Amino acid sequence: MPLSGKALFLGQHIYSEPFPIPEAIQLDAGCDLMSVGLDLATNGTVFGRVTAQEQTEISCSMSLAQDPVRGILDHFDLAFSVNNFSYGDNVVAFKYWGLDSNPSRPQKSVNTSEPLSNFNLVCEPLCTWLSMDESGTLHAGRLGSKTSGLPPSMKGSLTQFQNMPSCSCQVTALPHLHVDPPKALTTRFLAVQMRLWAGAYYKESIDAQVHVAISDVLLQEQLGPGLQQYRDHATHLPVVSANGSRFVFSPAVPPQILDVRCTAPSSTTPTKSLTFRWSRITGEVSLDGKAAFTLHPSTGTISGTPELDLSSDTLGRGSLDVTCKVALGGELYDKELPLSLVRVRIWDDTCWSPAEISSQGLWLDAGRLSLSECKQQCRQRAECAAVSHGENICFIQTTNGSAQKAPGPCLLRLKNCTEETAILDLSAPDAKYLQGQFKPSGAHADHEVKAYSRSGLTVERELILARQKFVHSAIPKACHNASWMLLHVNSTDYQSSKDDTPSYPEYFGQPMACIMDDSVGTTFEKGSARFDLRLSPSEVEDSVPESSEAMMKLFVPSCAKPKARHFRVGTIQDPNFYSLHACECFGEAHASTPPVAKSANAAVSRNMTNFNVGPVPDQQIFSGPYSCEKHALIAQYHSLSIEICRSRCHSMEECRFYLYFPTAQTCSLFETCVSIQHVGLDVIHNLYGVVREKVVCHIANPELCWTSLKRRAFLSLEEATVPKCLFQEQFDACDSLQLLSGEKDGNCMRCQYLEETSDREKERQKEPLPDHFPSGSQIQIACNETSRMFASRG
Repeated sequence: MPLSGKALFLGQHIYSEPFPIPEAIQLDAGCDLMSVGLDLATNGTVFGRVTAQEQTEISCSMSLAQDPVRGILDHFDLAFSVNNFSYGDNVVAFKYWGLDSNPSRPQKSVNTSEPLSNFNLVCEPLCTWLSMDESGTLHAGRLGSKTSGLPPSMKGSLTQFQNMPSCSCQVTALPHLHVDPPKALTTRFLAVQMRLWAGAYYKESIDAQVHVAISDVLLQEQLGPGLQQYRDHATHLPVVSANGSRFVFSPAVPPQILDVRCTAPSSTTPTKSLTFRWSRITGEVSLDGKAAFTLHPSTGTISGTPELDLSSDTLGRGSLDVTCKVALGGELYDKELPLSLVRVRIWDDTCWSPAEISSQGLWLDAGRLSLSECKQQCRQRAECAAVSHGENICFIQTTNGSAQKAPGPCLLRLKNCTEETAILDLSAPDAKYLQGQFKPSGAHADHEVKAYSRSGLTVERELILARQKFVHSAIPKACHNASWMLLHVNSTDYQSSKDDTPSYPEYFGQPMACIMDDSVGTTFEKGSARFDLRLSPSEVEDSVPESSEAMMKLFVPSCAKPKARHFRVGTIQDPNFYSLHACECFGEAHASTPPVAKSANAAVSRNMTNFNVGPVPDQQIFSGPYSCEKHALIAQYHSLSIEICRSRCHSMEECRFYLYFPTAQTCSLFETCVSIQHVGLDVIHNLYGVVREKVVCHIANPELCWTSLKRRAFLSLEEATVPKCLFQEQFDACDSLQLLSGEKDGNCMRCQYLEETSDREKERQKEPLPDHFPSGSQIQIACNETSRMFASRG
């Protein structure tokens, strides 16, 4: 509404259309345009001739509609004043462009419908920079003088209008036709020295990363060459310095953001550009509905969090260079400003490193896809660690794939990949003492990583990979134009500058080798880089050439061994491969690791062809005041040794158990022993089970097996899935007797052996969990049997 903020004068003819013109407009209650001789058309046009009895201010609220069905509605407050005469606006602005010494409009003429004379100007606070001639025309002086202090023309006025020189003024005048007594006419306004921007710029190039918030980057005023702006500590006022001189200048009214046009080169079609959308409401710059960043529609500040998918058909890490043209101006800006350019490079948060995956995994055939589309498929799955792509056939590593070797060349997925976090793996076959993993040693000043470091067993073995421009030691002639240098660590590295201001790092160690190209940048772009490593003369020996072919690639960290106390861990082929529970037979690889008990390891003979496989002697089942059921007794002998007792049982086909009473040297032979009973006497009986030509293996931990699994299985309502050991029934009966009686008068032995089968052979082939799993390998994890209490039906 063009009338908003205007100062109208009596007798003025008004015809003012809104922009744009709405379909319909409705005034809210309390708006009285008729009182000043004006009317409002249905399309928002205000028209009529200004009449009023006295000076007044009009304020109207109105509702506008362009398409009520689709919700294109708005509300607007129209406010203006009516005076005897006026200077056109309620705020009379004298505009200065940049740091010009003169305003673009140095004077303001009076608007009136009748001749006036005897003009008088009164302002509060006193505006020494504002004057008026006999015709009532206002004149503005200089904006400020070049002085180190506060110029007199600015005292007392910096806090009135956004810290701009301003004052509230009243002008009186007499009509040309005098009446008796003369009646003075008045008008009021706010006078402001309003400085506007001559241009704008963004101070720094912006590097952003997907899923990481961008720190605010401000749109700044273009002051001119050689000028620097800062805030004076004494006066807290903005100060400009140029060639040693300083002067105070008032804050400026920044321009509005009129329009933003952002483009980026297309990776798929190099001749075309990607076109972004900018929202005038939210400021979001987006591509295909995904946010790139935010350019605030009022201030121009760049912020936000990129959410773009930057999967590319190239190896390494994807990126996108976005260039935005920002058009500036606004209602106060009647002068066209130059376009402001901002360049934002958005880096992907994922890198891809070429690798060979030798182990078998789960690979899903995703069909015929480009490399970019193949990587997108992987990124959509949190568990996907690698892709295999060749001849436009995409395989992704995922949990619902089929078990097989990697179909072709692989790319490992490295999440949260930045120069500040990624590790570089340097290999040089002819100079192996320079090899290793180099970690970022910190970003400086502009957040650019200047160096990477490799640890060593001693200080002499620690190395620095630094940019050549930060190396301050003597550089070999062959390395003068190098991009990166390999150095020994020096105690004076990172020396501070003399004025104690933040500075770039400085490296003083002895040069060892140099890299001519920016192989670090290439490594991030392509996942790896091959280059010539030029060794300094002090490092060259008979066995080391002057130049060595080297390779640098992104180091994809391995996964630490999972804490598998309550889990079973295995390979894709065998879900239990790494997890040996206490009731399983153990192989030689597990012999000295948990859960294998020391007694179990000692009981296994090392002379066997196959570790932990072979025959065993008769097994003791209990020792105490217990006996087997009487009806199963075959024979009973007195005054026999234990050896003869054992021999008598082995000679009878039907004898399965023998009970020996050492005190009385009594030998009892039994056909079965399924109901173990307490004899009621304070005696010690030893029961043995006969093992006849059976090939068995020893379980890992008999006591732990019984307490954590076997006893639970016996007390459960459902049959256990774990295999039964030798004399399982007898061990259950003995343990049950002690549980029911609540007394432990004797000792029940535990399961120790299982009959050898193909399942036992798989158990003995298990290996302990390795300390680390290479990235791209897949393991399976699930709750193990010892984690449950009692089985429940259904």
